[in-house]
Amino acid sequence: RTVPGTAGNYRGELLGGLLLALIMYAAAPLLGYGPFPAVEIACDNMGVVGHGKNRHKPLKDKQKQADLIRCFRAILAKCAVTVTYVHVYGHQDDKIPWDDLTLQQQLNVLADKLAKDVLDRAVRDNFFISSLFPLESFRVIVNGRKVTSSIKEAMYEAWGRTEARSLMAKRKIVSEDNFEKIHWEGVAAAMMAYPQMFRVYVVKHVSHFQGTNRQLSRDASQAVENVCPCCGAKDESTGHITRCLDDGRTEMFYESVDVLCDFLHETHMDGRLIDCIITYLEHRGEKTMTSIAHRMPLFSSVAADIDALGWDCLLEGRIPSSL
Repeated sequence: RTVPGTAGNYRGELLGGLLLALIMYAAAPLLGYGPFPAVEIACDNMGVVGHGKNRHKPLKDKQKQADLIRCFRAILAKCAVTVTYVHVYGHQDDKIPWDDLTLQQQLNVLADKLAKDVLDRAVRDNFFISSLFPLESFRVIVNGRKVTSSIKEAMYEAWGRTEARSLMAKRKIVSEDNFEKIHWEGVAAAMMAYPQMFRVYVVKHVSHFQGTNRQLSRDASQAVENVCPCCGAKDESTGHITRCLDDGRTEMFYESVDVLCDFLHETHMDGRLIDCIITYLEHRGEKTMTSIAHRMPLFSSVAADIDALGWDCLLEGRIPSSL
């Protein structure tokens, strides 16, 4: 498997280029001894054309689909037939009558139709090719996934994931067994959408280092007692803020839940699931999601994962991948 988010139109175009290069490489020995006439391949993707022409140009560290491009170039370099690439505009049949299209344009239209048919069939049958290609000079596999872009970033992310799993287990935020249940890619995408200082706030909150009286009371220069200023309970921790029974804090919490409810309805989430999530949040960890959704078998696996992670995880945005 490749890393999440790798599949896309560009990778599909490059796979087409790789396939043609393999065909030329395999066919060359059957043609006898050279020299062979140059073969011209037309493609409607400038990325494929560019890499086919500039096959000796070093790739950038963060080059997308680098594994495919390296293999594509390596095959072209070993091929006994000289292959040149030219660009042809795609979808020309949308505005030009078929009989007025050039041969290259007609072939491009037919190739697009064939590719679409194969893709539809693969999705329907859940059948996909391997990402291990012939004649690759090397492959990098990190945590069971093939690296397709920056090797440095992939290794850094894998190291960070390992450290995060250990740290969160040590801080009793998420157990090591439940760590992989979380949709971390979604967490990362959400964090990147926030301003820098709000990210700092989120990290402090999740790490339980908010400016609560538990933390402020540790500063000897401040005469702060470790009690909740709203309800008077001892030990005002980060977790206490969202569970405080003070009328003002309770009202603020419920208003925030109402805002979330409106957002979920705007995203057209299943209304039954929205009701379960809102009910679960409003009970502030006093009721399990399994008990709330017990009459809805469709949500049983989601409910089990939410309960395994705990109320704080859902509140802080660490939602399970099953959701």
